[in-house]
Amino acid sequence: MSSDPSSLPRHVAIIMDGNGRWAQLRGLPRIEGHRRGAVAVREVVRRAFRPAVEVCRIVPGALTGSAGVYGAARSFLDSRGG
Repeated sequence: MSSDPSSLPRHVAIIMDGNGRWAQLRGLPRIEGHRRGAVAVREVVRRAFRPAVEVCRIVPGALTGSAGVYGAARSFLDSRGG
C-alpha cells in the first residue's frame, strides 16, 4: 500500500468476533477473550492508523443475534472499565 495519504482509507471498521469462543477453546472465561480482544484492537489502532484515517469503527460481532451483540458489547465495555 502506498504511503500517499490520499491512497489510504478514510474509514476503517474492525469487527470483533470470536473473542469469547477463542477464550473458551483455551479454557479461559469468555470475559478474558473480550479483554484480550480489547488489548489487540488497541495495539492495531496504535500501530496502524495514520492521520489520513478519519473514522475508525469498532463493531462487536456475534453469531447469536442482537442479544449476543449486546452481551459482547457490554463485556467489551466492562473489560475497559466503561
